[in-house]
Amino acid sequence: MGYISDILSGKAIDEEAKRLAAQFIKRLPKERTGDSKRLTAETSILMGHALGYQRQARLGMIGKSRLANTFQWALVEEGYDQAVAKELGQKIARTLAADKGEVKPTAKPVVKPDARAEK
Repeated sequence: MGYISDILSGKAIDEEAKRLAAQFIKRLPKERTGDSKRLTAETSILMGHALGYQRQARLGMIGKSRLANTFQWALVEEGYDQAVAKELGQKIARTLAADKGEVKPTAKPVVKPDARAEK
């Protein structure tokens, strides 16, 4: 939607960012952020949820930035290390900025064996 929509729906964006943060906190408590394998897995899940919301809400650049920033500060308020929260916030911002809203296929198309034999 863009600029005007992002400004008008700021409260909804903030609520979604706090919901994402609460979900992340529940799945990965601050005591476990040192486990890089688990942090990577939970970050991947987080990015999927953030992309899903961004596509649903059709966020513009301001909305994407607001989502990432509010998420970051929600983690800091819950006692997460500021460096970890900043890294996650920046990753959300970069991921959302790079996304053009296109749904990418997850599997390769299936080629029927008969199609090759018919030549």
